Amino acid sequence: MFGECHAHMIMDGKNYKAAVGLHKDGVKDEVIRIHFQAWKESGVSFVRDGGDALGVSRRAKELAPEYGIDYRTPVFAIHKKGH
Repeated sequence: MFGECHAHMIMDGKNYKAAVGLHKDGVKDEVIRIHFQAWKESGVSFVRDGGDALGVSRRAKELAPEYGIDYRTPVFAIHKKGH
């Protein structure tokens, strides 16, 4: 069993603005599914997500069981004001 303990489903690790922009008009399930499929193929069965402001992590929580992944998120990003 492998786990990802500092994930942000909304990010892609390449271009933050472009990744967030994909969801600005609504959460895109196909983007979430790409992440879950990659984790599943890599043997990841636990993901702890930091949340986001657009509802991506909330939707991911609903989709995670389809991939056999235990997905935990506070739904919204917890951070210090101004950071």
